[in-house]
Amino acid sequence: MLGALAAPVAAQLEPRELVPLERERVVSAARRYLGEAPMTITAFPAPRSAGGPHDFYSEGDYWWPDPRSPDSPFVRRDGETNPSNFIAHRDRIGGSNVIDFEYAFDTGIEGIAGIIFYDVPAAG
Repeated sequence: MLGALAAPVAAQLEPRELVPLERERVVSAARRYLGEAPMTITAFPAPRSAGGPHDFYSEGDYWWPDPRSPDSPFVRRDGETNPSNFIAHRDRIGGSNVIDFEYAFDTGIEGIAGIIFYDVPAAG
């Protein structure tokens, strides 16, 4: 009896159902973002990185400078987040605890608009 009452339901809308609901919002956002310069990790210099300006860099949450010697490798202090650690690249791409939804929206909205509104095939 339970099986008859709990029939499976589609988890997502079909594009033909989504377009009327989202067209204005998505196209408006796409037009707004197309007029802005892209914000990449190169906009956030990583002073302690051994790499170049195009290299992703992030420091672990629980790692601190060794108080006995500032030139020594960092030491782990379990459960104590170091507020001075460099995490700007991680935050920008959404890899930290705080996801930058603006970045995710910014980088994907033009593609979404093309796929669902202009019949542009999605990259596979």
